[in-house]
Amino acid sequence: MWQPLLQRGFDVLIAITIVAMVLHALFDWNPLRTLARSIRKLVPARTRPSAEHRPIEQIAHDGRRLWWRFHQSQRGLSRAKQVALQRAYDDVLGEGCGALGLPHLLAVLPPGPELDGERERVEDLLECAGLRLRQLH
Repeated sequence: MWQPLLQRGFDVLIAITIVAMVLHALFDWNPLRTLARSIRKLVPARTRPSAEHRPIEQIAHDGRRLWWRFHQSQRGLSRAKQVALQRAYDDVLGEGCGALGLPHLLAVLPPGPELDGERERVEDLLECAGLRLRQLH
């Protein structure tokens, strides 16, 4: 009773083996490589967690350096350098807020008194959170 069924299964297994050997000989087909590739497509790859921001120590260092330059007398600097310094300082403040999970509007406010007020608010917020910016050199 089971013998014909087993014989049929054995015949199928031999036929599959012969086809695999012919495919390997003619086309360099590797069934294990194909199986591994199929499994890789089905199973999501493990991703390494990436840092969302620079280390807070680097942000603090850049913040202190730019705070000093931004709050110094800017006489003698061209308007382009003043704007670049202001944008760099705002970027570092925003990066510090992002690293600490604090809200800010530095990137959306146009230049003017509102942005100046937001900058002061963010400086105070970062100081309260422990990110020291106001240090004299």
